[in-house]
Amino acid sequence: MAEQPGTSRPIPISLTLAASIGLLVAIAVGVVFWTQWSTAQKNTNELVSQRANLYADQILKELDAQLQPARHQADFIADRIQRGLLDPADTKLFETALISSLAAAPQIISIAFLNTKLLSVSARRTAWNEVRMFRVDRSATPHIVAAYRQTEAAKTGFWGEIIFVDGLTLVNRRVPVRRNGKFIGVVAALISITEVSNLIDKFTKSLGGKGFVLYGRDRVLAHPILRSAHASQSVKTPLVDLRAIDDAVLNALAVRLDDPNDKGMSFAGRFERRDITIGKDQFATFVHWTNAFGGTPWGIGAWLNSRDVDVAQRRVLQAGYIGLALLLLSLVAAVIVAKSVSRPVQKLTEAANKIGSLELSEIGELPHNWIKELDDQASAFNTMLTGLRSFETYVPKSLVNRLIKRAGGAEVVSEEKNLTVLFTDIVGFTTMSEGQSAKDVAAMINEHLAILGKCVEDEGGTIDKYIGDALMAFWGAPDEQADTAERACRAALAMKSGLAIDNHARAAAGKNRIRIRVGIHQGPVLVGNIGAPGRINYTIIGDTVNTAARIEALGKEFDEGDDVTILISGEIARQMGPAFNAEAAGDFSVKGREEKVEVHRLRA
Repeated sequence: MAEQPGTSRPIPISLTLAASIGLLVAIAVGVVFWTQWSTAQKNTNELVSQRANLYADQILKELDAQLQPARHQADFIADRIQRGLLDPADTKLFETALISSLAAAPQIISIAFLNTKLLSVSARRTAWNEVRMFRVDRSATPHIVAAYRQTEAAKTGFWGEIIFVDGLTLVNRRVPVRRNGKFIGVVAALISITEVSNLIDKFTKSLGGKGFVLYGRDRVLAHPILRSAHASQSVKTPLVDLRAIDDAVLNALAVRLDDPNDKGMSFAGRFERRDITIGKDQFATFVHWTNAFGGTPWGIGAWLNSRDVDVAQRRVLQAGYIGLALLLLSLVAAVIVAKSVSRPVQKLTEAANKIGSLELSEIGELPHNWIKELDDQASAFNTMLTGLRSFETYVPKSLVNRLIKRAGGAEVVSEEKNLTVLFTDIVGFTTMSEGQSAKDVAAMINEHLAILGKCVEDEGGTIDKYIGDALMAFWGAPDEQADTAERACRAALAMKSGLAIDNHARAAAGKNRIRIRVGIHQGPVLVGNIGAPGRINYTIIGDTVNTAARIEALGKEFDEGDDVTILISGEIARQMGPAFNAEAAGDFSVKGREEKVEVHRLRA
């Protein structure tokens, strides 16, 4: 680029560095030690931050996965009762609905309805993972009566205070039920805190230290020690006191939390950090508070042994003192040189970050610099910026932003993966549609697919496409999932429960019931962006997809008039746990495959 009039000729960076080398040699040792110390300190803080965040994020994720099904099922049953689609007086249908809701959400230990006479009707999961119905008069149980009255006064569902019922300490979701403005009872979904403690124990073994969940500032909701019931738990004290749990670090933390003047130290933007000393050992505790699960805040946290995270810092500390004197002598010269180089680099970095999010209107041109290479860099950047501003007019900015932010801007790469595929199809759809307007048919399909789609999404599945009245979904991509077969089967069983309730409502409205076939298979597929450059879909293709569709079609041969006929392949059946009931149906020839397909019928 030609030199502009009125500007001095930039000095080459090589000459600048040559003039500075004498000073840099004098402080080289100090810089090395300082760099090592800064790196050790940064690495230590990052390690602590990463481990604390990993604990909190994993626990919050698993808590959400454990608790949200309770919210969904309680709200679903309450809504059905309020709308008159489900009547507690219809004993057989009501018990079926409760059992189905419990079967669709293995995280829930019990779901119950408490009427105005305080008679509880509940479906409960036993220690042997069996679901049984119980009818209990709770009118003489004071803490149940108090919880009932609290819910009666509420307008919407909420997470109640932790309670102790029948020997178990329970997290509970309560929903008041009103029909035509009149209060008629309470729906409650219950989850045992021992299950939450089992999750904490899993993270503790893999991450070190100790994870925990506090309930308020003085009680422990979850801890590896609480994987089984604690002797101190009772109706009056459903949770273990923070001072009484067999964990010396938490006992010491209890004293700190009791002090109203001890606010802890803010850490990583989300934690209260408190350092605890026990004998010769030091520990760092981290607590993240959330009100997402009720009025009493939950403290998601962990403690780590300090010696496990600051080893590098201690090693460099002694060496750092040696270089301190040299560092002080060279500080002035280092600052002058660093500013000369870092300021234009910093401006370039800030501008480049804005380019990364296509904020071109907020970017100004870089000024000229007295260092030749940096001046050339500024000129090149300004030329590029002019070109990008012209290019911005011709590209979809929002789409480009998503591509940049996803995986660092990398494109979705098509790859072969072992996935679980599910197909559904309505039985006799053509006959059912005869005599109906296009609007009514579309409304029926939309409502039906909404029920099925929710079942898939609740189990973490990906809906690939809707094919008329049919649905295609898969598990295992884009997120890695270890239990895809069981997720798909639970989704199918949830469809069965959902259609049973929906068909009851349709029958009440004088409409034909909807019956479907479901086919599930697992195997290798090609997954990723498929299509022409102008039209791309994230989808799957392969023989596994075709086989799953053929298995669904085989349902015609097993039609017994049920709302849902579920067929699964042998690959799926071999991965299911004892909680599922599958019957071997035989080997069948399907179109497009030379080998026969092993088929099972999923009952429950």
